[in-house]
Amino acid sequence: MEAKKSIWPKAIVAFFSAVFAMNGFFIYKAVSSFDGLVEENYYEKGLNYNDVIQQEKRLGWKIELSFTDDMKVGAPNKAKVVIFDPKGEPIEGAKVQITLRRPATNRFDKELELVPSGCAYHGSVSIPLNGLWDLSVKAEKGADRMEKTFRVRTKTDGSSAKI
Repeated sequence: MEAKKSIWPKAIVAFFSAVFAMNGFFIYKAVSSFDGLVEENYYEKGLNYNDVIQQEKRLGWKIELSFTDDMKVGAPNKAKVVIFDPKGEPIEGAKVQITLRRPATNRFDKELELVPSGCAYHGSVSIPLNGLWDLSVKAEKGADRMEKTFRVRTKTDGSSAKI
């Protein structure tokens, strides 16, 4: 009579082979898909964080961002930025730009310079994809600087809502 061979040694080897193969796949995907989303000069920005907050409090500026219509994906959207001083008066003569960022990747980052028009600053912002976006408004007048980030979610129906 022939001895019956057990299937357990082959099953154990097959199980651990599958585990190692999946781990290898996940390690490859993690290493190959890193997009470098690390803030430049993060250490220096962290050291100066309290100074930035104090300067913003000292300035007392208020930055407002609005769009003339609902934001449409893939089309130019007219943006309007108004900066107010502590008395509520609009600030004129500043250099204003918007940085468009996607929180998940830096592939779609854009910087746009806004054009002064009266007491507001206007420009055209085009959002390439649906989803979550950060619109960072930087205002600079002389040595005074302020930055405020607005989070916008575009929806599949074409509408948007500020968060």
